[in-house]
Amino acid sequence: MRSTSEYSEADKVNLKLVIALLRGAKALEAALTPLFTERGITFAQFGVLEFLYHKGPARISTIIEKTLSSGGCMTVVIRNLEKLGLALREQDSGDARASLIALTPRGRALMRELFPAHLKVLNGFMSGLTATERRAVSGALKGLPCR
Repeated sequence: MRSTSEYSEADKVNLKLVIALLRGAKALEAALTPLFTERGITFAQFGVLEFLYHKGPARISTIIEKTLSSGGCMTVVIRNLEKLGLALREQDSGDARASLIALTPRGRALMRELFPAHLKVLNGFMSGLTATERRAVSGALKGLPCR
């Protein structure tokens, strides 16, 4: 078994950063999940609702790209949002072969109530960092090849 002392300083820093990012992501999901589950939705469903709330109706391919989800998962997420009466499919007036996913009035009402609570949780979660640190981390992460 190799000791961590055998790795270069750059490798050690990279390994620590990956652990910090993954722990942070898991902790954030854990902080937000109760907010969503008490309203009967999942973390993935919230991602779609939030996108549609801020950007308006969109094709599934756009939602997949912008919410960093997989195609197979997205079909199930959208179908379940439809069953909950929070989203619907409508014909794309620009392309009869395509459909757009949009919020229903019920979905918009949920997001008007849920999004401020979401922001409150985020503010509490991020409270350990100053505004300057938050901007610095956000700016630094833009250098990663995230797509």
